[in-house]
Amino acid sequence: MNPEAKPEARSSIDTLLSTLKERLAQPGTSLLPLLNTMSRFSRYSLANQFLVFAQRPDATRVQGYRAWHKAGYQVRKGEHGIVICAPMRFTPRDSDTLAHETTHVLLHFPTDGSSRPDLVTRETEAGAVTYLLCTQLGIAGTDASVEYIQFYRGTPDTLDASLERIRATAQRLSSELDAIRFDAKHDPGPA
Repeated sequence: MNPEAKPEARSSIDTLLSTLKERLAQPGTSLLPLLNTMSRFSRYSLANQFLVFAQRPDATRVQGYRAWHKAGYQVRKGEHGIVICAPMRFTPRDSDTLAHETTHVLLHFPTDGSSRPDLVTRETEAGAVTYLLCTQLGIAGTDASVEYIQFYRGTPDTLDASLERIRATAQRLSSELDAIRFDAKHDPGPA
């Protein structure tokens, strides 16, 4: 990319993201279209998912000019591409953070009107699920999970009180990861 074009591209991206956030903040706006776009581009970063949605919510595939040409398509004259940042893939190093934050989403934002657990319980549960998944997947992060739980004053008693929630959440995430890995091995690529 041309160095002079970077500030312009960043400004364009920032404007699109700002517009999207404004649209989503309006009363009566459904998140379902955004979630559908996010599910179609699950391997993209959150920022890129927002960018695709803001520019072309019905997009099913995003790729460069050469890739479209190689796939047998010709870009029509006057067509404009979808602007995204360089694709970002999650690495095993990111997996512990993802497991931790996903646990918070699954367990600590109740939709049934019940109250959220206290901070120590929340962080113990998220740290424990992260520990279990990292261990199962052979990803470094188990020591950090233990230290994190201790930092928030989590104890064996705190862990015992949440054991069933921790076990169920780790099992759910592990099953979903297995399904994703199975699909990735058997998926011939984007359609």
